[in-house]
Amino acid sequence: LKLPKITLLELMTQTTSLRDQLTAVVGICQVEELGVGLLDYLSSLTQANEGDAEYAVLLRMVFKKTFKPFLEMLRNFVYFGEMSDVFGEFVLYEKAQLGMFEVGNFRDLLGFRSNKILGS
Repeated sequence: LKLPKITLLELMTQTTSLRDQLTAVVGICQVEELGVGLLDYLSSLTQANEGDAEYAVLLRMVFKKTFKPFLEMLRNFVYFGEMSDVFGEFVLYEKAQLGMFEVGNFRDLLGFRSNKILGS
């Protein structure tokens, strides 16, 4: 196996894009937000970087992968009345496991996590 000789400068030049993407992923991983706060952060970051083609593609991919569990939870809630937020990351939470005929008021069943609402 014969490897081509490459200088450190050539290596740095050829890996610039990959290093930039890795740096971006590390920055995203250091964000302490969860749930809706993380989605808001990623959405803002994606919109702010639409001009940088490679970075925008990476951010869109990360945003889509992150948004998918939220959409699934929302779909289950809207269509089936099931709350599947096992990590408690989103705005709504289930107060109690009540039977369908025991619920007198919507507020008996669901609550809002005030610290999860944007701007709080």
